[in-house]
Amino acid sequence: MRRLILSCSLAGLMACPALGRQSAYQEALEQFTARNFLGALAKTRVLVAEGPENPAYVHLHGLTLGALGQYSQAFVYLERAIALAPAEAAYHHDLGMTLLQAGHDAEALQALRKAVELAPDNLLSRLYLGRILHNRNLSDEAMRQFEEIGRRDDKFPTLHYHMAKIHLNSGRAPEALAELRREAELFPNNPLPRLELAELLLKLGEVEEALQQLKELERASPPSARLYWLLGKALQAVGKPGEAVAAALRSADLDSSFAPAFYLLATLYQQLGEEALAQQARETFQRLSRQQNSAQP
Repeated sequence: MRRLILSCSLAGLMACPALGRQSAYQEALEQFTARNFLGALAKTRVLVAEGPENPAYVHLHGLTLGALGQYSQAFVYLERAIALAPAEAAYHHDLGMTLLQAGHDAEALQALRKAVELAPDNLLSRLYLGRILHNRNLSDEAMRQFEEIGRRDDKFPTLHYHMAKIHLNSGRAPEALAELRREAELFPNNPLPRLELAELLLKLGEVEEALQQLKELERASPPSARLYWLLGKALQAVGKPGEAVAAALRSADLDSSFAPAFYLLATLYQQLGEEALAQQARETFQRLSRQQNSAQP
């Protein structure tokens, strides 16, 4: 979820006063990028000890701590890097992303606002800013961020998916459908928007198109309980209950805690006159629903 903006590496190398430190910084950055966070941490500790006022060292050390889940210390160093170089938009972005990963959405919102203010063309910062705004029910402001991304790059990954989510939450199904179709057209290998598209098509009664999307996903993407649940619903809608049962059973096999699969099985078995199997599926669905409800805060 978090992303290191590699312009920081150039800034760090330029800030290094000696060739040896340039090499050490580059090695630490390479370790971080390769996700060898413990190896990176060993190097960034030395860099920070030798250059405590170098914002690139301090920033990379904070990022590495965050990647290891040591958030309280990560925030100390990420904020110190910003204090040393307050105009560096990438530092605000990375602080925001680390805050977001740690579950501090309100603080992440402020950091990403600053990142966008300093670097309006940083579309990744805008995307995550819009996502947080949407999650905090600030949908109009979120949509403005997404629309600004669209003006700068209409093909930015997941942009149309997130715009569709806002439309769906506001009851604008036709607009959501258009955005999901656009996302699926641009990124056919991303299964999530296509699953959302198929589910919306089913709700709107566009069963044949939904079935086409699901069949293509079945061939091209990793199997998932949600995929086969939706496929079962589509097959049920086109009058193929036997095939729908097979899809629903596949969904339940992939995730035995996925309650919708058992609800679908109950309705299908009922349709086929298999009352005992329908009752068994209903009981499983009810048990899973109770468990999920009791787990909610």
